[in-house]
Amino acid sequence: MRTHGFQPADMLGLAAGAVLLVGAYNRGTTALSFVLTMTVIASFLWFLADPNRQRVAENISVTLLGVVYVPFLGAHVILMTGLPHGATITICYIGLVALNDIGAYASGVLFGKHPMAPNVSPKKSWEGTIGATALMFLLALIVGPLLTPFKLWSSVALAGIVTVLAPLGGLASSVLKRDIDIKDWGSVLPGHGGLLDRIDALLLVAPAAYWLIRVAVF
Repeated sequence: MRTHGFQPADMLGLAAGAVLLVGAYNRGTTALSFVLTMTVIASFLWFLADPNRQRVAENISVTLLGVVYVPFLGAHVILMTGLPHGATITICYIGLVALNDIGAYASGVLFGKHPMAPNVSPKKSWEGTIGATALMFLLALIVGPLLTPFKLWSSVALAGIVTVLAPLGGLASSVLKRDIDIKDWGSVLPGHGGLLDRIDALLLVAPAAYWLIRVAVF
C-alpha cells in the first residue's frame, strides 16, 4: 500500500495480526472480536498521536484492511483445527481449495474461451470455473461421506462454498493489485504473484468453511 502513497500504521497492523493468530489459538472466536475492536481504537490513537498525519480516513482503512484480509481471515484456519476431527476438516478444506485451483487451471487450458473477468484476471475463464465446479461436487458426492465428520449434505455444502469463494479470492487479490498498480505481492515466490497469491483463495474460503462446519456439523 505504501507504493501507492498510503501510510498505514505498519507496526500496529503487524502486532494486531500476531495477537489475532495467538488469540484464535488460545481463546477462539472471542479473541477475534476483542482484537479487532482494540485495533480500531488503537488505529485512531495512532493517528491522533502522529503530528504529520495525512489522509487519516484512508490510512486507518488501509491499516484495518491489512489486519482483516490476512490474519483475521487466516485465523479461521486455526479455529478449524480446534474443532472435533479438526485435522481431517482442515486437510479437506485445504485439499478442496487446492484441487479447485488445479481443476480450474486444467479446464481453462483445455477448454477456456470466455474470460470470467477480463479486466481483472484475463486468464480465469468460465470454462475453467465449470470444470472446477464439476470436480468439487464429484469429490463431495464420492469422497465426502466417507470422511468423519462429514455427511453427504455437509460435504456438498462445503464443495459449494469452495466453488463460489475460491475463485472470488483470486479475483479479490487481482483487483487489489490492479488498483495499487503492482504485479506481485512480494518477491518470496517469483513468477507466482507473491506469497499472498498462493493463499488468497484459502483466506476467503476459511471463515465460511469454519462456520458451516461449526454450525451445521456440530
